[in-house]
Amino acid sequence: MTGRIVGLSNIPTSNHIVLGSGETKYLHCAADIFLTGLYQTDVQGTASCPVCGTIIQVRMTNGKIISLQPSRALLHYVMFPVHDPSKFGIQCDETFLFDEKKCLESWKKSYRGSPGKVVSPKDFLAVFSLIRQRRSMTNF
Repeated sequence: MTGRIVGLSNIPTSNHIVLGSGETKYLHCAADIFLTGLYQTDVQGTASCPVCGTIIQVRMTNGKIISLQPSRALLHYVMFPVHDPSKFGIQCDETFLFDEKKCLESWKKSYRGSPGKVVSPKDFLAVFSLIRQRRSMTNF
């Protein structure tokens, strides 16, 4: 279960992962941390809350979240279809990981972007794991 890195960024961002090999990679958004974790044996990810700046850390092994700090973190994501109906994309400039519901609610007061979904990271992974299994997708 090694390979693909989803949302690789050539410039440093507040979302990054450390692979099992020790190599650090920057990603476009927090959702990419979890999606990459579906393809890698061992991933440690870091994101920061866009409201208060709290660092959120996640560790994934074999596609499962082993630890999430703070454990109450919530993910807001916007998904969109692409030209192939069996695939989809994540709108990274509207996708954020929040350290707590209070920050999410504060952010939503001024958010004017596309309608999105708010889920726990574990629920996000469950949904995308099912989609991946059902469609035998190799690309997100």
